[in-house]
Amino acid sequence: MLFLGFGLWYPWQIIYKWLWEVEFPRQAGDLAGEIAQCGMTEFQMVKLEEKLKDRRGGLDIGEIEYCEETIEKGERYILELAFQQTGYLLLLYEGEVEKKKEVMCLCPSRAYYLDGVIFEDKAVNLPQLRAPAKSLRFTEAGEEHFRAILTTQPLGLSWVRPDSNPTDFIVDAGRLTEIWQAVGRQEEALVFYKNFVVR
Repeated sequence: MLFLGFGLWYPWQIIYKWLWEVEFPRQAGDLAGEIAQCGMTEFQMVKLEEKLKDRRGGLDIGEIEYCEETIEKGERYILELAFQQTGYLLLLYEGEVEKKKEVMCLCPSRAYYLDGVIFEDKAVNLPQLRAPAKSLRFTEAGEEHFRAILTTQPLGLSWVRPDSNPTDFIVDAGRLTEIWQAVGRQEEALVFYKNFVVR
């Protein structure tokens, strides 16, 4: 038995604590990538211009081609998400921001979609209509990676609050650990991914 400043711990308790708080969150991202389903129909980038026409009623939705895998550099887009399940969305974006690779939490986030509620067979647009962010725009050519995790309960991430700074959605190592621990506490989670090429 060891004394660690806050009580006596048996060696198995130390190992269990290390596995749960350090090792499992470290490996969770890799595991999520391995079990993720390709979200070919769940993720669609729609040009903002086309979406605004759609909202005004001047465009027949049946004529819009939603198979776009390549997006144009500098264009403004809305990410349209549609899932066959009801739940809470965690949407991570991995890409380049100011010439640096970053991971960002787009949902839940104050900038794009705060509560992250998804209803079965109902499309959701990111950013939402009244969100501080007005569109998604990619300024560099390359590959953009999106990973969505749909959970049965909200994750309750510490930095996502109605009064938080809308630009505070960069995910550092500590936040990534918090995300994977919160996902690990869920009874059930579905993982989807989609990559877009910016030209």
